[in-house]
Amino acid sequence: MNYYQSKNLRALLKKLKATYDAGIGAAPDDYYILYINAETNLVDAFKYIVSYPQYFPNGGHAPEKITVSQGTTTVDGIVFATGFKTYWSTTDKDGLGEYITKIDVSDISFSPTVEDNFFSKPEGAEVLNK
Repeated sequence: MNYYQSKNLRALLKKLKATYDAGIGAAPDDYYILYINAETNLVDAFKYIVSYPQYFPNGGHAPEKITVSQGTTTVDGIVFATGFKTYWSTTDKDGLGEYITKIDVSDISFSPTVEDNFFSKPEGAEVLNK
């Protein structure tokens, strides 16, 4: 299923945008917009920009890209994407510009044991319950 297949599909998506405060991380101007399927609660697509200073020493960022999930598989009860297609983002009717790349995901496994603090929140992080 393509992300921008129809207006009806857009109605089935929840949108979440993640940004960073100035001085946070190596590329605080980056942002990510997740398009979450309202029926499955899985990420169907995400838009993002890259502003990493080593790539853009004079400021600015790359044009916005959109990455669309290409199927899923379930491993030990956890749903994983099996691939992604990335396009330059556009503002036209379907939002998908020139095709850039495809990523296939395979050989997925799950390890039920990790260090106790593996998923601990960083100091000063805030947990949101919404």
